[in-house]
Amino acid sequence: MILNGTIHDNQSFFGFRNYTGLQKTFYANLIYQNIFGNTNHQYKAGLSYLLDDYNETLSGVNPRIRQESVLGAFFEYSYTIPEKLTVIAGGRWISIIFTEQDLRQEFILSMTLLKMYIYGKCGAKAAGCQPTGRKITVFS
Repeated sequence: MILNGTIHDNQSFFGFRNYTGLQKTFYANLIYQNIFGNTNHQYKAGLSYLLDDYNETLSGVNPRIRQESVLGAFFEYSYTIPEKLTVIAGGRWISIIFTEQDLRQEFILSMTLLKMYIYGKCGAKAAGCQPTGRKITVFS
């Protein structure tokens, strides 16, 4: 599990206009990783959460207070032929909630179906040889 929190307090001037902004951020990420049978077949699954809270004012008028909450879940499977090919398939579900003066909610579904990493013929461990590291995304 990864946890992170930050607070950013900004006091600035733009010409004669005073800007004040306060941003509070919280991030949590939980990842589980294991194998099916042997290390050529691996999978990862996880949850993530991000909360951003903003309070901004320009010249002391019309304060803008907004909040963004993002919840996500993912699953990823990877198949590897050592030093030749890695194929990764997976999906991610994300829900975003924005709160400002009015409450609106938006759901976003982002899915990556297939990624391949192709390595050089000679292998990464051979002297004087570098893998190509080419990445091919079929659908994202």
